[in-house]
Amino acid sequence: LTSAPAIAALGDGSRFDIFARGPDGQLYQRTWGGSWGGWVAQGGELSSEPAAVWSAGGRRLDVFVRGRGNSLFQRTWQGSWGGWVDLGGVLTSGPAVAVRGARFDVFARGTDNQIHHLRYDGGWQPWVSIGGRATSTPDAVWAPDGSRLDVVVRGGTDNAAYLNTFAGRWSGWTSLGGQLRSGPAISTAAGRYDVCAAGPDGHLYQNTYLGDWSGWVDRGGMLV
Repeated sequence: LTSAPAIAALGDGSRFDIFARGPDGQLYQRTWGGSWGGWVAQGGELSSEPAAVWSAGGRRLDVFVRGRGNSLFQRTWQGSWGGWVDLGGVLTSGPAVAVRGARFDVFARGTDNQIHHLRYDGGWQPWVSIGGRATSTPDAVWAPDGSRLDVVVRGGTDNAAYLNTFAGRWSGWTSLGGQLRSGPAISTAAGRYDVCAAGPDGHLYQNTYLGDWSGWVDRGGMLV
């Protein structure tokens, strides 16, 4: 692999798909459906790590990458793979994607180092900046009840994690602290949020929200 991997999982745990850029710059996919299959080339010309998400009750799988000309490219599986579609933009990071029903929200760092947002809700809307000063690829997640959309990124001048929340309007960026060596990842379930990233010592660090943020906890390991 020549990028960080992305994973997309069905909600019932019956299937997992891992995507990453290979040494030839193509997208590669490996699938678990009771046992692991081999790596399969899915084409493309990637210049970042991918982002992937299942939707439509497991009938649709979408992959987003930064590709030729630093544009955002999308490829969709609905029983079979469609071709790559250029969604424009000028990205300086890999993309992040969050899905709610038939709505897709894609985020990436732009040439101004701000986070830019592309939304699909019956059709693709124009790219819009939501500000910030990003130093990594972002990550994003919708709350299970659809009440809020959260975006995290390493940013500022201190390499801390920063959070921006949409619940009718954007809250603005709030520091979650930390000294991150990687971009953060965010996940949520039943009112709980977990943000994870590599720390300055290469260990995995976790910050959990259960009514309030716990602060960063060292989970060990050695991340590259």
